[in-house]
Amino acid sequence: MSHATELCDEETNNGEEELSDDGLLGVEKKRRLKMEQVKTLERNFELGKNLNPERKMQHARELGLQPRQIAIWFQNRRARWKTK
Repeated sequence: MSHATELCDEETNNGEEELSDDGLLGVEKKRRLKMEQVKTLERNFELGKNLNPERKMQHARELGLQPRQIAIWFQNRRARWKTK
């Protein structure tokens, strides 16, 4: 490979997208929950520490979040609760 070809390849980065500073490729930034959403989730956590699929879907609809976000929030909250 000639030196000119090497320079060309380096300049174009071989057609690959560059990683951002945090190492993510075009992924949306992590969003924090609104205070009212957290308060609602905390109240629901006190009513029951575990989720069933129906309850998870209900919370997601009420709060305008993805069911996966609800599940992860409850999982993280249970972990904090156990360490207290």
